[in-house]
Parts: sequence; C-alpha cells; structure tokens
Amino acid sequence: MINSILQDRYKILKELGNGGMATVYLAYCSQLKRNVAIKKLKKQENVRSEALLDEAAAIAQLNHKNIVQVYDSFDEDGERYIVMEYVEGPTLKEFVHSLAQPLREREIIAIAIKLAGALQHAHSNGIIHRDVKPDNILLTSEYEPKLTDFGIAKVTSDATLVKNQEVMGSLRYAAPEQLQGVHMDSRSDVFSLGVVLYELATGEVPFSQDSPVTAAYRKLKEPLPPVRKMNPAISSRLEHIIMRATSIEPTKRYSSMLAMRRDLESLYRLMSSDRPVSYRSQDPAIPLEPAYQPPRSSGVIFYVVMGVLLAAITALAIFIPQFQQRTSQPLTPAPYIVGMPYEDAMAVLNDSHLKAAVIQARFSSEFPKGYVIDQSVAKDTMMRPGSRVELIVSKGNEMVVVPDLLLLTKEQAMNVLEESSLLIGEVKEDFDPEIPKDRIIFQSIPAETKVSPDTVIDIVLSKGEEPVKLIVPDVVGKEINEATQMLNEANIPIRGINHEYSDTVPELCIIRQSLPPTQEVPDGSGIYLVVSRGKEAQEEPPKPPEEPQEPTEPTPTTTTLTFTFTPTAETNDSYYLAILAYDKDGNEAEEPTYARTHEKSAGEFSVTLEVLNGYTYRLFVDGVAIKDYSTQ
Repeated sequence: MINSILQDRYKILKELGNGGMATVYLAYCSQLKRNVAIKKLKKQENVRSEALLDEAAAIAQLNHKNIVQVYDSFDEDGERYIVMEYVEGPTLKEFVHSLAQPLREREIIAIAIKLAGALQHAHSNGIIHRDVKPDNILLTSEYEPKLTDFGIAKVTSDATLVKNQEVMGSLRYAAPEQLQGVHMDSRSDVFSLGVVLYELATGEVPFSQDSPVTAAYRKLKEPLPPVRKMNPAISSRLEHIIMRATSIEPTKRYSSMLAMRRDLESLYRLMSSDRPVSYRSQDPAIPLEPAYQPPRSSGVIFYVVMGVLLAAITALAIFIPQFQQRTSQPLTPAPYIVGMPYEDAMAVLNDSHLKAAVIQARFSSEFPKGYVIDQSVAKDTMMRPGSRVELIVSKGNEMVVVPDLLLLTKEQAMNVLEESSLLIGEVKEDFDPEIPKDRIIFQSIPAETKVSPDTVIDIVLSKGEEPVKLIVPDVVGKEINEATQMLNEANIPIRGINHEYSDTVPELCIIRQSLPPTQEVPDGSGIYLVVSRGKEAQEEPPKPPEEPQEPTEPTPTTTTLTFTFTPTAETNDSYYLAILAYDKDGNEAEEPTYARTHEKSAGEFSVTLEVLNGYTYRLFVDGVAIKDYSTQ
C-alpha cells in the first residue's frame, strides 16, 4: 500500500494507525499540495464499514475549527476510502498520559468549552457523535482539540437515534441508554463528554479498577464516584458540572450541549477575572495608633502629654476587656451553604454564630430563585464568632423573549435563537404558495412569548409552491414513434436515448425507461429511454490473455456461534449481558461483540453471531463471567 497512488492524486506515504474498523494512512495530495489522512475501511467489518462511510457524509456537512474536516470519499479497486484533514499531533488520551501531573483546572475547562462548541455545532446540524472519548480527540501543534471519528454517528432530523438496536461506542464512555440500546439523543454526547472531563480532572476513568463490562454495568445502576474524592484540588463548581453531565437519567443532565457550554464558560470567566465576592479577612479591624503631632510650644508639652496618657488609659480600660473577651472566644469553622435556600443558609450561619450579608442577586440557570449561589469564604475556614459571610443569591432562571423567525432561513434562525439563548428543534417542510422556498412559515412558540433559556422551538420551512404532478406513461415495448407521441401527450420531454442489443425486444422498440410507469413526477421532469437494436450477431470473441493476479492479503475466516444463557433465581429482573472477544494471547477486544440489557421474564437468552476464528468469546452477566466459547 505504501507509495501507491489513489485517484491519480493521493500518494500513500506511511501507515498512521490500525483499528478494528479501518487503517489510517498519511498521504500527499498532488493537486492541492498538502498532506491528508486517508482511512481504508476493512472488508471483514462490512456492517461497521458502512457506518464509517456514513462518517464522510456526516462530517462533510460540518464546518467547525474543532472538528476534523472531511475532504473526499471514494471507492477504488473494490476498497472504500475516506480522505480527511491531517492533524499532526497526539490524541488527547496520549497527551494526558504523557504528563507528569494532571492538567490544571483552567486548562481542563478551556478544552471542554471547545469540545462542547464542536458537539453543539454537530447537534445543531442533526448529527449525534455517539463515540466521544479522548482517543477520538486530536491535538494540533497549538494544542487545539479537534473531534474526529464520527464513524458511528447518526444523522437524524428528530434528534433520536438507535442503529439496528446495536450498542455502539466505547463501554467506558458510553451513556447508560447507549449501553441499553434504547432511545438516545444529544444528551448521550453530554454524558460522554462528562466522562472525558472526569478523566481529565481525576486522571482515571470512572470505576477504573473494574473490567469494561463491570464498569458499564455499574454505570447503569450508580452515579460516578465524586470528582473531589479523587482529586480534592478540583473546585466544587467543576465537580457539579461533571456530575450533572453524567447523571444516569438523561432528564437530569444538561438539556443540551449549549447549556453545558454556558456553565463551563461562566466558570472559566470566574477563574480568569476578579471574583464578584469579597475574600477579605473576617478579623475585626485593629485600631490605629494616633498620628504623631509635632509640639506646638514647650509650655503646653506637659498638658498635652498628660491628656494623651489620660485618653490612652481610658481607652485601654474600655478596649482590653473587650479584646480579652473577643480573643478568648473559640474560632468556628465556616459551613458550606452553597445550594441551600437563603432561609436555611441563615439558620446554618446563626447556628455557627456567624452573620450573613447578601451582596448581590443574579440570574442562574443552575440554582432556583432564593438559593445561595456563592459564599465569600471556603468551607471549614476558621472564623471568629460574629464575623460576616457574604453571599450571592439566585434570582432564578432569567426569562428571554422569543424572537420572530418568520421569513428567515434556517441558518438565520439558528443564529437569532443562539443570541437569545434558545435552541432550534424539529425542522419540517411544507408547501406554501406565497412564502419563498427555504423560508420559515411557522414557529412552534409565537414571537414575544417569554420562556426559559434553552427552550426548544420547532420550525416549518417553505417548499415553495406545490408543483404540478405528471403521470408517467408505460412505453416499454412500444415502438419509438408511438412512445414519443405518448410522452409528448403527457408533457414529459425525452432527455436522451441509448441503444442496446436485445434477444427479446424487437428492433426500435423501448427496452427500458428511466421513470417508473404510473409514477407522479413534478412538471418539467424528463425521461431517458433505451431502444432495442434487435439481436446481436453471434461471434466467438478471442479469449484475452490471463493477467497475473497480485497476491492478496489473507482475510480472517469467520464462523457462527450460538450463545445461550438461562436466568437463575439469583439473576436480576433486568440484567446486562455482554460478549467480549479475546485473542490467543488473552488480549481483550476494544469493543464488545454484543452488549444489551435483557429482561429475566423473557426466559432463556439465545443469539447466533458471526464471529472471527482464532478467538475466545466470553459471556458476562451483570459484569460476572458465565461461560467461554472458543473458535481457536
């Protein structure tokens, strides 16, 4: 393959990587004078390679600086190829593992904001990635992250996807609903991005001590371990974002990638600028000594000194008992009251002999109205009784006004809605005799309505005036003149005529027509005809010399195995069954051969799969190995 030339323009330079679905090569494009990456799809993965071909069509729609660009896709000599932007840099996984210590929090948030923006762009174009993980994130020489491998992405107009009931993606990063093979939407990518941030923040994937199957089962049943338990240096705000994104129930996650990105940007701004809350010391002010005054005259020095001494003695008589009483009081630890209703926070502070002072009220999509957003001192800071804790309290979710989208294009509407903190939802089309094509004729929520941020608004685009429908006549078998007359009467012009020999159709009669008979077609549609030349004179053609066959690489042979499992009394009512492949050296395949949730009430489980020879296949139930099947 090295040094071969594809499509008369792509010279293969070297192999970059070899995965289960494709081999990636570095190539040089002679026409555009640049390096590119070319994926060669593997033949033995027919079903999955079709998914990779979908990648080219999916990413080609996207134009975002943090998404690897697809340039071309083609077939050559029975092989399928995808031509992509070449990113000269490591994956995010490789980069993080090369570091001596974890990334700083600001660096994590900066990467997360860019990835969230890339996924938001994909979602707004109806594309769900479904395999977000550090291995699928490349870093440029400027450390700019770029999302790649949309190989199992699904293009959908209604933002849902289940592909042949297959569980796809990586067990470590896939959302619970993805592992179960049920209803999925953009919130599945929210979960996976949350797991990526979890790994960046802690240095480990969730449940890292468990096998991939056991870890996947635990994700279905229990929340991820707290981030700050793994890395106390991470702020509680970032931990909250990660834990919300990785909630088991999709309804408890961020409703969209845009909402998650906004919280990340707010946290980044908070870390990059002066905090709105004062962090000055809670100790009471210490009185200053009187300023030195030069003597006015020697005659009054005595009286001045005596006056000063008398005032000092009086002040000390008052101040020293108060100081002794104040310094003798024990310090108290500051409680953590962020996320509490203001009344409850007041009570907690009073119990700790501290005072509350609200210094600001602000809108928040995270905290309900009247809840504490922030406090001026960290938890367990030792403070004197009576000291003041400054608070920021939520004003609730800020309402926004729905803009007028009528007569806008879809792209214009997306920009207008994004500026208003709103989201575009389902996009339908309908005919309209008055509104130009591709302009909005309906929005699901009327203009000037007040709604919460991130509200989804569906739209209907005009398809223009409904065209006149023509009925295609059946001209197969008709003589060419008769066929021409029939088509003229139907107002369907002939665009072209080809001729072929036929043993069954008489000369000058129609063999085939490009438009099916009786089909309705728009006015202006044309038709192509194939006319018979009659029978071809028979001649024994000389046999061409046989060309030497190039040796082909042997492809792995396959066989079929039937996997069975009979639930027992100890089996859960709903159990997670997975089948993993192991090679002769005991290495586990990157992705499961089968993974699905089943109900005990369905009785015995049985499935027949086409598998590769030379492997051992192990059946797991709820993370426990049950039985091995061998093809070695």
